[in-house]
Amino acid sequence: MAATAITPATISRSGTAYQTLAACDATNGNTVPNSGQVFLELSNTDTASHTVTVAIPGVVDGVASPGKVISLSASAHGLYGPFPLAIYGPNLAFTADSNLVKVAAYQLPLS
Repeated sequence: MAATAITPATISRSGTAYQTLAACDATNGNTVPNSGQVFLELSNTDTASHTVTVAIPGVVDGVASPGKVISLSASAHGLYGPFPLAIYGPNLAFTADSNLVKVAAYQLPLS
C-alpha cells in the first residue's frame, strides 16, 4: 500500500493552532510535502520507547543511507526539523515503529 499522506499546517505570525495528532502508519509509513521548512510534531503515547526513521533518498558511493533515526522515550513529545531539500528531497518520507507514535506536520511560510 501507499504511505499515508499528511498535510502540513503553515505557521503564521497571526498564530497557528496546534494540529490534531494522528497515529503514524507503522505499516506503510507516512509522507509530507517537504519545502525544506517542514517540522514534525511527534508524540509517543506509549510507556515504552519508540523510533521514527526519516528516509534520506539516494546513495553515497553506492550505499543507501539508513535514514535519520529519531528516538522517542516513553511519553516524549517534541518538534523535529527542519528537513533540508538537498538531503531529504521534496517528499519527506518517514516510518514509526509503532502506531502509538502520533504526528502532525508544520511548515514555515515560503516567503
